[in-house]
Amino acid sequence: MKRILYLLLPILFLTLSLNSDAVLLHVKNISPDGPIAKDFEAFTETFNINSMTLYGNVSEELKTALAPFQIKTNYVSVIAGYSR
Repeated sequence: MKRILYLLLPILFLTLSLNSDAVLLHVKNISPDGPIAKDFEAFTETFNINSMTLYGNVSEELKTALAPFQIKTNYVSVIAGYSR
């Protein structure tokens, strides 16, 4: 008898946005009436989003827009800027 072991490993998904307005547009697009809402629904049927971290200066408008998704969100503000 063959035994199969399935491992469920966490997946890290990274995306880069220019500013809060760019992320806010994405949030509007994946919201229930947004143009890619069905794609986001399929994504969440496949993957569980445990948390997300936003780096940079996040607007209050974006924080309010993210609240209905009920995803644990960490905010890390810019202190001294970024370097390469």
